[in-house]
Amino acid sequence: MKYFMPVLLMLFSCSANAELHKWVDSAGKVHYSDAAPPADAQEQQVHIPRAPADTTSETPAEKSVFEREAELNKALKAKEEAAQQAAQQQKEAETRQKNCINARNGLASLQNAPRITTYDDKGNQIIMDDATRQRNIEDAQKAVGEFCD
Repeated sequence: MKYFMPVLLMLFSCSANAELHKWVDSAGKVHYSDAAPPADAQEQQVHIPRAPADTTSETPAEKSVFEREAELNKALKAKEEAAQQAAQQQKEAETRQKNCINARNGLASLQNAPRITTYDDKGNQIIMDDATRQRNIEDAQKAVGEFCD
């Protein structure tokens, strides 16, 4: 039993290195065989090229614990920065929306109120004239265009 396995392996290895013979018999028929042809036949020996070794299937070297930890920290930092950026954009969108609402309310009050009163630096009440009111309406429209999409 202990001789069986080495003999079997030798037989398989011999067949793997076998040559391929091509020969034509006297009737003109082409034969392919791994055995040598008869003496009266014309022989051509066929060389079969071996397939190149697949270098892409090699496994990459395992990364060390420090390299994997550095990659993990880098990924976590990128994720945290993305979350902060998203929060900042959300905050800016909310501020823009509040400014839009305030600009629209200011424009509506300038357009709909019959008389608008303001106060000067001393606290005296002043009624807004039509020219000032028109300038304030134009400013409010610009603000609505700036803050509202």
